[in-house]
Amino acid sequence: MTPNNQLTVASCVSFEGIGVHTGKLNYIKIHPADENTGIIFVKNRNEIKATIKNVVSTISSTTIGKDGETISTIEHLMAAFYGLGIDNAIITVKGSEIPILDGSSRIFFEKMLKAGLKTLDDGKFVAELTEYVEFNDSDRTMLGKPCRELKIEYSIGYPAVGLKESMRYVHTMENFREIMDARTFVIKQRYADLRGLNLGKGVVPDKNTIIIDNEVIKNRAIRENCIKHKVLDCVGDLYLIGSPLHADIYCQKGGHGIHIGFLRKVLEAGALKFYKI
Repeated sequence: MTPNNQLTVASCVSFEGIGVHTGKLNYIKIHPADENTGIIFVKNRNEIKATIKNVVSTISSTTIGKDGETISTIEHLMAAFYGLGIDNAIITVKGSEIPILDGSSRIFFEKMLKAGLKTLDDGKFVAELTEYVEFNDSDRTMLGKPCRELKIEYSIGYPAVGLKESMRYVHTMENFREIMDARTFVIKQRYADLRGLNLGKGVVPDKNTIIIDNEVIKNRAIRENCIKHKVLDCVGDLYLIGSPLHADIYCQKGGHGIHIGFLRKVLEAGALKFYKI
């Protein structure tokens, strides 16, 4: 076996907590899985593989579904899998949403790492972008170029509260540790809109979500948290391609809809090469 072999969790790991949108208690248990299983969620005995084709909504989170069952807010857990290099896991879910916990990937990452990782017999697959692909939605853009690792340049802009930040991220486990504790955030007016959509019921300000307004955004640490969290979401969404992605990504004013739209365009273009490393 080599350092590039596939990984799974060494033992079962459980999480319990409210969903950020439903406000209801949810429970998940992560089980070890054999090589080439991928990431599979199981709800009411229905298996939903974590892939682009099973994404059914990107409204304020990433939701996957199949045969009438849906699971929302998977992005922070998916980012933790990516950060740890976990290729295979089966996640049993009780509830409609992945627990929000502290609003980041940190608790998922640390608890799985403490439980241990198991090296499997088969080699790890990667998905390499083979050509330039660009996805646009009004003034929001995401594009990718061929690269032998994952690089992300991300920019955000919220003129209503004066929030404008950007960062460059190169994926390694060490670099992932620098973004994994960035908590989810929402602009104050957007939070009001979400409540009008019957979402955001589990938001607990300063515990699992940072509410952004003109005053709060004066804090440099909060501005840095916001851009790091957008990159964290992006990493989690990119893992829905089914393997670690090698590409040089640029995203301006992104979000779940932009991430998923870009990946769908990549698949439509046949612009991926899967191989073992």
